[in-house]
Amino acid sequence: MSLKQFFNARSIAVIGASRNKNKGAYSILLNLLKSKEEVEIYPVNPKHDEILGLRAYPSILAIPDAVDLAIFFINQREMKKAIDESVQKGVKAFLIESGGFDEVGGEGKKLADYIRMKAREHGILVWGPNCMGFLDTERLTTTFMYVKEVRKGNVGIISQSGMLLGGYLRQLMSKNMFGFSKILTIGNRLGVNEIDALEFLRDDEQTRVLGIYLESISNGRKFLQLLREIAREKPIIILKGALTDQGKIAAKSHTASIAGKAEVFTGVLAQVGAIQVRDFHEFFSILKTFSLYIENGVSVPARSQGPQILTLSGGMGVVGSDLFVQKGFHVAKLTDRTLKSLNDLYPFWMDPLLLTAYGLMSDDEIKRVVEIYQKNKKPLVALLVFGNAERFEPMRRLLETEGGIPAFSSLSSAVNALTAYIHHEKKQEKG
Repeated sequence: MSLKQFFNARSIAVIGASRNKNKGAYSILLNLLKSKEEVEIYPVNPKHDEILGLRAYPSILAIPDAVDLAIFFINQREMKKAIDESVQKGVKAFLIESGGFDEVGGEGKKLADYIRMKAREHGILVWGPNCMGFLDTERLTTTFMYVKEVRKGNVGIISQSGMLLGGYLRQLMSKNMFGFSKILTIGNRLGVNEIDALEFLRDDEQTRVLGIYLESISNGRKFLQLLREIAREKPIIILKGALTDQGKIAAKSHTASIAGKAEVFTGVLAQVGAIQVRDFHEFFSILKTFSLYIENGVSVPARSQGPQILTLSGGMGVVGSDLFVQKGFHVAKLTDRTLKSLNDLYPFWMDPLLLTAYGLMSDDEIKRVVEIYQKNKKPLVALLVFGNAERFEPMRRLLETEGGIPAFSSLSSAVNALTAYIHHEKKQEKG
């Protein structure tokens, strides 16, 4: 299934468009109005003649022109009529962001079955329901959460959860941590599923790192084949929900997912070259690290003996060494020549390194660290834990946004991110 009909749509009807700033359909219109290319937008709402300066229509059938994509943000009672009218209009791509379908059972499941039937009969591509649509930093955004600005970058995300991703997205945008190429939230997967999304991002030139959150998998064999193929060219970080019995129950009510066995999933991921993480914090921490390293052309030295820690804290060095060992690495032994040079400022360019940066460091000192990093292009993570806490956020922005150095406030997060990248690089070397 090609997703180009969604991403390349030139005329879009928003069914359920609203003047109410607190409604999701209002935000959908705001996002579409920021489109980077010429797009015809048609609000559909029988109660209004105009919304946000656009002529509004009582139904999709009243729109005089052809419609490439219909976005639905209406309640369950109005859905069937709107679907029938969109079929009659000849629309071939439906994006249903509303909830209340398979995940609630009963009438919701009947409505989902009805949409499946109509889609099969008329050759319609259906995205959703129960999702936040997609965000394309090259062109347009269809989500029902207003997105003021997103940093353009190399990370593509596929998520079965829309609202959770939306919440994290706001945090990432406010901190300007790293940039995105495209974000696809697939919800209940009535039509478009993770296979379609993976194939799309595989072929997307802007996407160089993939992040995936799923609660279940539609076609396990095809999914793993794709992961194996893509992982040779683009790193894949996966967070799998519903690994426990309680998680599976929650997933069924969330996106109508039927989850498989956790231990089987974990085992095969390692075989195909994907990186599995445990929670959303680790998910975005590792995505950030891979994104910044790839953007800046950072690589592990071929003859590297392992990571190194530069810190003024003995305890930090001890615990950091333990964490590296638990990840399968031993801290590299420094040569006599290197040890003699330690009277210089942060001479860490021998191997992949964990640096503890202090809240008392000046901007000039940080910029010197960045200069050395940019010159040598070897993995470095910064740990912001000591000194003036008020300096941490400005330091993080300077390190990450201007320097391309991932910074963390947790030692375990820093070690996890650095070792994940080293493991990935070593696997790529082996083929």
